[in-house]
Amino acid sequence: MTDVLDICAALHVHRALVIGTSFGGLMAMGLAAARPSLVRAVVLNDIGPDIGTEGAGFVRDFVGFDPAFPSLEACIDLLRERLPPLSLQTDEDWRNMAELTYRRGSDGRFHPLWDTRLTAMMSETARDLWPLWRALAHAPVLLIRGGVSDLLLPETVVRMQIERPDMQVVTVPEVGHTPTLTEPVSLAAIRAFAEAHA
Repeated sequence: MTDVLDICAALHVHRALVIGTSFGGLMAMGLAAARPSLVRAVVLNDIGPDIGTEGAGFVRDFVGFDPAFPSLEACIDLLRERLPPLSLQTDEDWRNMAELTYRRGSDGRFHPLWDTRLTAMMSETARDLWPLWRALAHAPVLLIRGGVSDLLLPETVVRMQIERPDMQVVTVPEVGHTPTLTEPVSLAAIRAFAEAHA
């Protein structure tokens, strides 16, 4: 998170509309806690201050796994097999997802575009993230949830709504963790939210 704060300072970014997917949503909360004036409004994509155990286990395993496959096609097959239901319909959709997920390394094999050591930060010990969520008290929030997500559970959304009745909630039907934000319902909600809080 320090890197993000440093970049924002270097670029003179103030009062940003932040969109955070999964761990990025937790980062958005952290930014609001560390520098409230930086965050004008927030879109949280399938993440909240309580994290479903089953979903968290999958994310930990997925993020920590480096397949080192010899081809992008093998990466596509892995994504099709392991990811929860997504709004990806065509072969091109899946290829695009793989290209956004893996990159050929100097060894000629495909590796994740993130540091797999992130799993070290994903402790199995439950942490109370509700104080972090409350750091967004000053900022409008749009919450997008996959309708069958096992990471952001319905009861968490209800509690978030109780604390923030002004929060907008959009559910993407039949999608797990996470919506790609290219779904028509997601795009329409984000555009309207951005225009309302420009």
